[in-house]
Amino acid sequence: MRPLLLALAGFLWVALPAVTQAQPGVRITVADFLQAIEQHPDISAHAEGIESIKSEIDIARILPDPSLTFGNVSGDISGMNMPQQLYLGIDYTVETGRKRQHRVQLASAQVRLAEAEHTVFVNEFKRDALLLFQHCWMLEQQIQEDLKYKQEILSLNVPDSTARLKQQLLLLENQLLLDVAQDDLKESLEELNDMVKHVYGAQPVLPAMWVWSFEKYTSAQASRYDRVQVSKASADVVHQEILLMAANRVPDISVSLGNNFVGRATNPEAPSPRYNAITATVSVPLKFSNWHGAERKREELKKASARQQELEAVGVVEDQLDETQDDIADLSTTFTQLNKLIALQERFVSQLPPTQSREKLEELTLLHGYRHQRWEIFDNISKRKADLFVLTGALPRDPSVLAGSQN
Repeated sequence: MRPLLLALAGFLWVALPAVTQAQPGVRITVADFLQAIEQHPDISAHAEGIESIKSEIDIARILPDPSLTFGNVSGDISGMNMPQQLYLGIDYTVETGRKRQHRVQLASAQVRLAEAEHTVFVNEFKRDALLLFQHCWMLEQQIQEDLKYKQEILSLNVPDSTARLKQQLLLLENQLLLDVAQDDLKESLEELNDMVKHVYGAQPVLPAMWVWSFEKYTSAQASRYDRVQVSKASADVVHQEILLMAANRVPDISVSLGNNFVGRATNPEAPSPRYNAITATVSVPLKFSNWHGAERKREELKKASARQQELEAVGVVEDQLDETQDDIADLSTTFTQLNKLIALQERFVSQLPPTQSREKLEELTLLHGYRHQRWEIFDNISKRKADLFVLTGALPRDPSVLAGSQN
């Protein structure tokens, strides 16, 4: 397969200068493009949400604030000159059941979930961007092949009117395809440049290479399933929520400490001088309700459901991974066969004598159809490898799958 790939790459790179002249701009590699995408404002804005969630950890560490109590606890309105009692004190709630610790653990779990979701968001963003990058590159090559096919048809000296009519029909059909491809390329390049304008500004950019290689993507490269990390983080959030709910069922202790300012009583039957009295109380709630037993059962069911969803997510991702890799293997086999078929067809066309222009016209049309089939397979391989990228996040961590390095 490698000689065919090298031959294909050699032809495509020879064809690039003509496209460069038609679409002036700077050629950027996949690595350059990825670096620009990683700085995209949408990714930065999404990451800022994680910082907001991280602030919840600091909030979770906050202890309850004390309360200042002030008032008249015994005001005489009878006219009997009984003493007035003013109270000034501090009330404080002592949390029990490790509530603060569980609040912090829940906030930390929510941060890990946000980070896992951000990783998937970035992978999906890069997937779409890389597919656009590869689509632009592929359209350039298709246009070059269509232009080459047009020149090959025009170069034929057909002997009769029927063959000339066939020649004109093929040229018209090819021109229609060229117009569609050129319009698609123009719109795709505009979208591509819009994605990297925060780095390259008004300077037009063009893809310099393909993104994904043609060979099978092995499971050994799938070192990590980012989608599974989201499920695991989500299950951990549920677990921490349940622990916090259990801690909240533990009654807190309220402590009060204050001073009673007792005024002077002038009642002749019970006169008394002014004095201060220290007040200290502890309040412990008594729980007699059986409602919490039902709450615990509900929490256990919720925990079991989250665990089941996590296990199912692992199975789903592994099935998707196997299915995608099988698809890539089948597509790669078809791609290899098409390359061989195209190479043989090109040799056959080149050996036809000029006098057999009618036969050569038919064979060139057949060859052009094989080339279009090859690009269709190439596009499908790209999409399936993009799916693998989202499942595993392996592309940025494994540069060897990038074109231009080892295949």
